Amino acid sequence: MTIRRYLVKLFLCGMVVLTMPTVTFAQQPSEVQAPQQTSQLLTLSQALKLADENNPKLLAARKTIPLSQQDIKIANEIPNPQAFYQWTWGTQYRLDGQPDIAGINQTVETNGKRKKRTQTAIAQSRLTIQQYMALRWDIRNQTRQAYSDYASAEANLKAIDAQAALLQTLVDIANKRFQAGSSPEGDVIQAELALEQTDTQREQALGQLNQAKTHLNALIGNPQGQKEILDLGVFDLGNVGTELAPLPEEGLPSIENMVSKALESRPDLKAAIEQVKVNEGQLSQEKAKQIPDVQFALMYLYSYTPNPYSPVNIKKYFDGPSAGATFDLPVFHHQQAEIRKARTAIYQSQLSSQALIKQILNDISMAYSELKVAKQNIDIYKSKLLPESSDVVHLTQESYQYGRSPLSNVILAQQADQQLRQSYVQAITDYHNAWKDLETAVGTPLM
Repeated sequence: MTIRRYLVKLFLCGMVVLTMPTVTFAQQPSEVQAPQQTSQLLTLSQALKLADENNPKLLAARKTIPLSQQDIKIANEIPNPQAFYQWTWGTQYRLDGQPDIAGINQTVETNGKRKKRTQTAIAQSRLTIQQYMALRWDIRNQTRQAYSDYASAEANLKAIDAQAALLQTLVDIANKRFQAGSSPEGDVIQAELALEQTDTQREQALGQLNQAKTHLNALIGNPQGQKEILDLGVFDLGNVGTELAPLPEEGLPSIENMVSKALESRPDLKAAIEQVKVNEGQLSQEKAKQIPDVQFALMYLYSYTPNPYSPVNIKKYFDGPSAGATFDLPVFHHQQAEIRKARTAIYQSQLSSQALIKQILNDISMAYSELKVAKQNIDIYKSKLLPESSDVVHLTQESYQYGRSPLSNVILAQQADQQLRQSYVQAITDYHNAWKDLETAVGTPLM
């Protein structure tokens, strides 16, 4: 490179810096390597299956289900009887003949306490299952979102590579025109600068891709990051419909159908309903405690008592059975505070269920509207904006090649095309996110 060409390039570089918006500069590596594809490629279905099997939060939550089932057995247990023995010795025994006592105590629960306690434990077990299902659904949605983010990052990287290829073609054309004496050397330098700017964009896109990959692998229980997705062409113009979402051209289900499915399927709504039943069971238990339990005792007494009428100190043997019962007297409290607390808990859980239903209806409505807007935007990009932008790039490049327009027109056209393609990637991402939000609101897969 001559000194004159170096100074011209340095001057243009300074002009680009002064006229560009704020840009984050990074040290450029000598060669940017794309992530190596491995043989372990995942479809969305496989990613969801791996997350369901290996996600650490789900593995921990799954252990709570057998614990809650054991609580049912514990609640249904009958209190064990108590055996006791009492004996006396010394002066008390010789003079008064205090008896030795052997017996058994048994607590008898009244007013159906054991049955109500068991029913509450069953409701609590169902609540635990529904809470697990709600967490499972949430992990599924997180995995679906991470998979979509991965695909979006990959599509963004491909868009930058496509732009770099266009700019490389422009550099080649500018070089040919410069060698032929048809254009100044500044055109070559300007085209090379535009190409070099894509390196920073590509580095940032690679960082986003690696972050999305790490997040997805963490959700599926594979922290080593060895899994990569299969739907790498999900954002291509001719391949929008994948496992992530149906084709935008397909019709939408009715919103009434979505609401009906949501009220039947939402696991968090089922959990909220079960919470009401648990609180109702606790109220019935508190009411049952108003009648105290009875503790029955069955005893056998025996003793040797001195015979006062005998001339010698002869002890007479006495024995016989005895029975008794004890129970609490509700003098100072009668479970009134506990009953009021249980009723308040029921009212609170009912309000939570009603609020959740309203939230579900609002989520469905918002996701449905966003999905319709996203479908319309995709149609505009595919049918009008992107084809027209490609034509403009081709025409301006051809016009420059034959000397009918300046290089700046080509660079502007290519930059506008890149922005459109990135906006198209975002439109597809918005469509997938809206579909994911609709599935999340409904509480069941829609594909």
